[in-house]
Amino acid sequence: MKKMCLMLMLCGLMSVSAMCQERARLLMPKDEATAFRKSFMWTFVPAAVGGGLVLKGVQGNMHGNAQIAFIAAGASIGGFGLLIGPSVGYIYAERPHPMSGMGLRLLVGVVGGGAVMIVAIGESFSGTDFSGTAAIATASGAVIIGSVIYDIATAARSAERYNKKHGFSSWHVQPQYFAQQEAMGLKLSVNF
Repeated sequence: MKKMCLMLMLCGLMSVSAMCQERARLLMPKDEATAFRKSFMWTFVPAAVGGGLVLKGVQGNMHGNAQIAFIAAGASIGGFGLLIGPSVGYIYAERPHPMSGMGLRLLVGVVGGGAVMIVAIGESFSGTDFSGTAAIATASGAVIIGSVIYDIATAARSAERYNKKHGFSSWHVQPQYFAQQEAMGLKLSVNF
């Protein structure tokens, strides 16, 4: 019976070891520059393409449905870039909550857009100069742009945190007893 228990424990230990080795093989360090580049490119390429389409729709010689299609396509592509793009670096770095920045931008966009529409309708009936609409649009835009800049600027830090959490490229100093010298000292461990 003891041999059977020992054999089962050894089999369990071997299978756990194999699972840990497989998981360790899948863990790779994340590059901080790549996290930044992904956030930057996924934001500004769609924003530039969308802005170009909106500009073409506004300044082009077309009228009616073609003009509306260009403006709608440009706003959709640009909005996609501003909504999702800054969080791509966090997703790459496997940040626990990559949706927090997206959620803020979506909430501010929807609430700000709705407020702009309501105030614009009210101001159009009262015949005022639309200064309330401009103020709400400016405030919403500033919050969205601030969130975009923050997420892009801190994407590299997210990759650095991932690497530290998983023990990549870090160093540790810890106290240790050195038996040959019969003394206490500090041990420096460096992982590349």
